[in-house]
Amino acid sequence: MDTVPMAAHPAAAQGSRIAPLVCARCGAPLPVGDADTVQCARCGTVAALPPPYRMLRDANRMSAGDAANLDALVADISRPPSTLQRVAIVLGFGIGILTLLVFAVGALLGAVLGVVGAAKSEVDGKGAMVIIVGCSLICGLMSVPFVGEWVVAFASLGSTDQAMAFATGGEVQWPIDAGVAGILYVLSVVPIAIAWRTKENVSSVRGLQSKLAAQPPATPGGACACRNCGAALAVRPGALAARCLFCRTDNLVAVPLAVATRRTQDAAQMAEEVRGEVEKHERNRRHDRAMMWTMVGLGPLLVPLLCGAGWLLHAILG
Repeated sequence: MDTVPMAAHPAAAQGSRIAPLVCARCGAPLPVGDADTVQCARCGTVAALPPPYRMLRDANRMSAGDAANLDALVADISRPPSTLQRVAIVLGFGIGILTLLVFAVGALLGAVLGVVGAAKSEVDGKGAMVIIVGCSLICGLMSVPFVGEWVVAFASLGSTDQAMAFATGGEVQWPIDAGVAGILYVLSVVPIAIAWRTKENVSSVRGLQSKLAAQPPATPGGACACRNCGAALAVRPGALAARCLFCRTDNLVAVPLAVATRRTQDAAQMAEEVRGEVEKHERNRRHDRAMMWTMVGLGPLLVPLLCGAGWLLHAILG
């Protein structure tokens, strides 16, 4: 292993700005870390860190608090939802879609009844439309507690006839209707609300990562390079992001290599796209958060809604 007195003779200084550090032997970019020596990952040369770079490092070194804040800032777009969240979201959408299908079948039946009723009443125009829409909504709502009661009765009695008699009888099944509403809330509304909160991360995290990602190492085991100026980055162990010592640009480093290597835009275009993507991400986060809490807050209304629909079901059919 070779040792040389200077890490590199940096590229010509640009005014008062210090140029990124490179290896004096092979020209590979070198990260300015905490040590007073630096080793080239490409050729193995170990060199002393020149005084200007030591002073620049000490003057711009991030505090522990700054580093923690930077990691917290990028964690939201660096890590997609957990497996548990994904399972909950899939389950929520599955139950939600199934409930909507039940509602749709009931609404279709209600629409047919509405058309027949409007025809028998000799009502046309807006009056007929009101009857049809009203019947669709009422039958759609009644279909949900009906299916819930039928499923519970069939599971306990094992007979389709008895389950039908139970679901269409004159006795209102308050506990079952409230239970169906609770199940829909816990297993559908809440996961779908979570999906609203996380959908932007799931759908566009790779696009945003690709614009914030540091350039991948030129050689195996080498240092990542700044996405803006190309200087080697000194990355803290376990860090999600690193701030360039030379241009102060924040770079994501915890991204898949395939994502990072898809970056082809020049620095100016990249900076503009990054600003746009970050602003879009923040807007979507605020919107998704508001939508999540709205759904969670309105979800308990399912209990009186389905209980009322169940009462109406048994009042009509019982």
